[in-house]
Amino acid sequence: LEQSMKLKQAYDECAELAAKEKTEAAGLRLAELAFRLEKKDELKRALDDVLAAAEPGKRVGLASLYARYGLPESSERIWREEAAGEQGALALRLLAKHLQTAGRDKQALEVWKQLGARDVALDRTEAAQMLAAAGERAAAREILLGAREKFSAEPGYEAALADLAMTEDKADEARAIYLKLARTAKRPDELTAAAKGWLRT
Repeated sequence: LEQSMKLKQAYDECAELAAKEKTEAAGLRLAELAFRLEKKDELKRALDDVLAAAEPGKRVGLASLYARYGLPESSERIWREEAAGEQGALALRLLAKHLQTAGRDKQALEVWKQLGARDVALDRTEAAQMLAAAGERAAAREILLGAREKFSAEPGYEAALADLAMTEDKADEARAIYLKLARTAKRPDELTAAAKGWLRT
């Protein structure tokens, strides 16, 4: 009981401070106290205020707090809203990982496909790797081949395709890619990675 009273007092003081200063730190502390006191409405309101005042570049990361405090629907909504914005790649990654953790694998795979549709080499390779790991090798190959001409000069992109070929038992294709990577390597680490890949075939 004493502990509960102390928490309530701390919450009231923090609520007053947050209303006066409107700082991110005060808002986050208020949200934490509301969570510990099981004040769900106050918790959501505190997080809403923090995100409303946050810089655009921080919204996607801060949105994960909803899920952490038991309000995953709000996290998902914000990540989906931000998917087309400047922080879209991060929003899609966080959403996909959240859905996987929640056991919603089918929905997670659709989000990885969204990431793979972006015109960024890293996004495509990561999405392809995640899809391949889930057994969706055809979708992974489609993502990588869809922009191969544009990103073929990037060793990591070609290596991802070679790795995928290995999981598909297409050793000849993988060997040819690793050989090309070895011949065009510009740094010692790129040559080493290509050689190791070639030896695995």
